[in-house]
Amino acid sequence: MVKHSIKVFFYKEHTLPVIRRVSSVAIFTASSDNFHPEGLFSEEIFGTLHTKERNESEGYIDLVRNFVNQELFYKITSAISQHKDIVRGKTYVKFNEKTGVFDLSNGEDGYTGYTYYVTHLSKLKIPSTGTASRKELINQFKIAKDSDRIFINRLSVIPAGLRDITIEKSGQIQKDEVNDIYIKILSNVNLLENMGMNISGKNIDNLLYTIQMGMQELHSFFDNLLNGKNKIRESYLVKKTVDYGTRNVIVAHSRKYSNINDVDITMNDSIIGLYQILKGTEPQYLYLFEKHFLSKVFDKTSPGRMRYIDPKTLKVIDIIDIDQKSYDVYNTDKGLTDLLSKVYKNDNFKKPVEVKPGKPIALVYDNEVEILVLTPDNVHEIINLSLDPKKIRPITFVEVFYLLTIHRDKYYGVLTRHPVAHEGNTYPTRFSVKPTFITRKVKILDLDIETKNYPILGKPIYNALAPHFSKVKNAGADFDGDVETSLILQTTESDKSVESLFNNVSFYVDMYGGIISSNNDDVIATIERTINYYDTEGVK
Repeated sequence: MVKHSIKVFFYKEHTLPVIRRVSSVAIFTASSDNFHPEGLFSEEIFGTLHTKERNESEGYIDLVRNFVNQELFYKITSAISQHKDIVRGKTYVKFNEKTGVFDLSNGEDGYTGYTYYVTHLSKLKIPSTGTASRKELINQFKIAKDSDRIFINRLSVIPAGLRDITIEKSGQIQKDEVNDIYIKILSNVNLLENMGMNISGKNIDNLLYTIQMGMQELHSFFDNLLNGKNKIRESYLVKKTVDYGTRNVIVAHSRKYSNINDVDITMNDSIIGLYQILKGTEPQYLYLFEKHFLSKVFDKTSPGRMRYIDPKTLKVIDIIDIDQKSYDVYNTDKGLTDLLSKVYKNDNFKKPVEVKPGKPIALVYDNEVEILVLTPDNVHEIINLSLDPKKIRPITFVEVFYLLTIHRDKYYGVLTRHPVAHEGNTYPTRFSVKPTFITRKVKILDLDIETKNYPILGKPIYNALAPHFSKVKNAGADFDGDVETSLILQTTESDKSVESLFNNVSFYVDMYGGIISSNNDDVIATIERTINYYDTEGVK
């Protein structure tokens, strides 16, 4: 397992010109819907809405005075409870210059409060208890002291795109809880700045303590995010999974051919569903969706703006007020990956792809043997072809998803049957994509491509994996609910390596001259393994 170190960031003077200060608690400027230029959602500081810059640009809060590094403060006050009471003004002490510790005192001769504590903290000598945790704390304090990092005077503000507000139809503003913490800290810092640097006493100590506690709340928020219930550190940063791998229930091949020349499946081919192939090639899915469909609908320079073809009039409509939530579904990586998962989980493959009801991303002309995709970019040219308007309809998810797959000639990958006990459990394969249990042969006019596997909307969606029967026996699998993991290769070099393997005799013959896998099979064994066979109508 890879060990990750999550560190607190300290701003150096030379970094500040590119990281701008957040100084206002206001969300909007007075009497407008524009974000305040110095606020937590400022487009000047964090970048324009819906841009990459807004997801990456940080800001900072000038704390005006020095405050204890949150990680260090938490560890010291957790290990030595006396320190917590000092900063709260509950315990009176005198700092012992010789021993480097705070000695207990009384209200007449002693001191208390945040200012006194911070003044002497850098001279502190943490007493050893002999435990490993105390040794670690002593070492961390020494490192912080030697690197001048006991105190901080600037607080990082994460990119606004990671915590942006949303405005409900009622006009109510919804914002992430981390924003409330930032606002609390910033409000008190602004009050501190207005009081000036020469103010001292109990009131200023209370304010300083409140700011430190706000910083600790922020630290706790991010610590819980990493190590709490959801454990991002373990579930994401050091997860033991393969990116873009999918697990699939295996079924028997279920293709029927009326002509021997139509056979397109060999012993090295596996049939796979749309969701599985797109999930396994997610970067390609995101790129092709944007290139072939979304770029023709949305204007990246004007967030909230889109064009669509009215299904009734076939006229291009331009609108500029798409709400942020709907816009983000089709214009962010997270939105598109979530969309794919929701379509799969809710079985919405046959529904039209619409940004809002009645606003499809494309139309399709379908006369059963020819397909023509109509987008806002090409509809003016295509409309002159005298197409039958009754055969034009909004395009569905299953069609869009299938059209994204045909831009790649072939898919290669590796299948694994768990648990892995011998060589036959893992083997390379070539994938054939099947959108529905029964497909049809059509010509896609706008791409000038013929395909035998275009989806039929009235047939069940194919959500399975069908390895060739010659591989099933060696994998120790059958069709009673067994699963295999598929990993789809992402580069042309990898594809070529697999194809060359298929053309090598050593892939089929073992070291003893025996056949590793063969199209010949025992009839009874085949019947047993295909007992859950899906027929051509998708019925068990």
